[in-house]
Amino acid sequence: MRVTLLAYASRMTIGVIRSHPGDAPRARPRLQHITFQWSTAMMDRVRHRRKTPVTVLAAGIATALVAPAMAQDAPQDARAVDLDAVTVTGYRESLQKSLDEKRYSVEQVDAIFAEDIGKFPDQNLAESMQRIAGISIDREGGEGQRISVRGLGSDFTRVRLNGLEALATAGSGSAGVNRSRGFDFNTFASELFSQVKVNKTQSAQMDEGSLGSTVDLRGSRPFDFKGFRASASAQVGYNELSEENDPRVSGLISNTWADGRVGALLSASYSQRTIFEEGYNPVRWEHGNHRNSNQSNAANNGIYGFCSPAGYNPQTPRNPLANETRPGVGSQANQDRNNGYGGYGIDAANCGTGLPRPAATPENIAAYETATNAWIPRYPRYVRTQHDIERLGVTGAFQFRISDDTLLSIDGLYSKLEKDQREDSLGANLHRAANLGGKTQIVVREAQVDDRNRLQYAVFDNVDFRTESSQIEESTEFKQFSLQLEHRFNDAVRLDATIGHSSSDYARPVFSMVSFDNSNLDGFVLDLRGNPEMPSMTFPFDTGSAGAWQWLGYGAVPVNSNGTARGANISEVRLNPNYVSNAFDSAKVDLSFDLDPTFTFRTGLAWKDYDMRSEEY
Repeated sequence: MRVTLLAYASRMTIGVIRSHPGDAPRARPRLQHITFQWSTAMMDRVRHRRKTPVTVLAAGIATALVAPAMAQDAPQDARAVDLDAVTVTGYRESLQKSLDEKRYSVEQVDAIFAEDIGKFPDQNLAESMQRIAGISIDREGGEGQRISVRGLGSDFTRVRLNGLEALATAGSGSAGVNRSRGFDFNTFASELFSQVKVNKTQSAQMDEGSLGSTVDLRGSRPFDFKGFRASASAQVGYNELSEENDPRVSGLISNTWADGRVGALLSASYSQRTIFEEGYNPVRWEHGNHRNSNQSNAANNGIYGFCSPAGYNPQTPRNPLANETRPGVGSQANQDRNNGYGGYGIDAANCGTGLPRPAATPENIAAYETATNAWIPRYPRYVRTQHDIERLGVTGAFQFRISDDTLLSIDGLYSKLEKDQREDSLGANLHRAANLGGKTQIVVREAQVDDRNRLQYAVFDNVDFRTESSQIEESTEFKQFSLQLEHRFNDAVRLDATIGHSSSDYARPVFSMVSFDNSNLDGFVLDLRGNPEMPSMTFPFDTGSAGAWQWLGYGAVPVNSNGTARGANISEVRLNPNYVSNAFDSAKVDLSFDLDPTFTFRTGLAWKDYDMRSEEY
């Protein structure tokens, strides 16, 4: 037995004219109805069994066409009945609403309505919006977070919820905190909204500040439905990498009373996900001779770059100057100059204490010059990240039709996004400055580049390695309450007044990072030739051995009198809590005058108060 779930059903009623014997001559035939129902599940069946749906459809059409001939002898009804209009509901109706919104709007807009949003298999609102032409999204933790409209980033987009400007900010894990104007759409589930409209051009009634677009979001309201309406959905996904189940449930209940003059609605959505990400991160690319003689910012000429072969000109790193003295020699100012450069053990024969320069062989010179003139990954590393995401959203709405011309709407929206992140990484430092004992101590043994002068293969000696582990706990809590009054004075004059408050509170009470190091090892191999997205890296030690890693913190490495590192890397313990709060208080009154069927005059007043607070420790 096969059971088919009709996910998105639509219905269309077709009028069929039938005549009956005994009716008065030339009387208008009586209207009968035939109803067809279809669904996406049936459409899936069409792809695999073409003949069956065609046969069913042909039978239905034949029945409709033959029915008048079969009923010629039936009694006729002398009363004339008007032919009803064809009514289409469900998913097709939402598409029609979207088309109407674009057709009758003075501005250039794109829109999606509830049936579209609710039926998309998207994790959040950002992923639903990327289906609109001209919109792309940025992802964080496997989910869409911010949008770009026609190439302009999220900072150029304003967002209005239920007619009032709002801002929701969430974190990006180890990438940092959002303190910009960009709206983080991953705060909300797509099921919470019935309409999304993207205004791609400006109009007089819109506030300035949206070079990219103004996005209008509206939650469901009871008068969107006729009478009582209840719906619920549930789904669960299984992630093979995390080996976890990801539940997602949502529901809506709405009703109207007093002959449709009073209505209330409540909707809620909850989801939970566990995501694993494993991959490679170069932590940006830089030129091999960055900040040295061939760079525009060459103020510290000779302090950066790979260790040059003995006798090579120009020498990198350069020898200390006369006023850059080693510890215990000269004044304290000279000892600390350029982060204690005189104490790194650099001279014509050494790139650091106990680290001799390579011999000036043709192979060593060729490898050094190739890497020096190439673009290299700064900190090639493998990264594994686990995201535990929990999202809760609730909307409520109350509507009261005071009179046939006056409508009062009260909306409330609550959303909470909680995310815990664990990130572990293992990599090689190819970019550190001389005071951290980094790039200037690295000897290039082999190097190959591609046709764009990007490093493809290299073998390095005297490399510093690091492993990091971070634990991050962050959450965003968003609230909005609004009151809207719509009144029609007559057929030509309309008033729309709205007042409300919204707040977004982001908290990252836990950001803990600890690192361990292993320094100056020979034989690190970086190979991007097979797959640059996931290169091969050969580490010259047992990375899984706890004894291979060291805590090179303060007290274990030399430092200057001001506490900065002196020629060696310093391991870290980093605690970095963050808090960001945004609040909007808004009010506006709009008046519209229809001067004639072609021209409309609009005017109004708007008031807005915005408060933003940020704390970082």
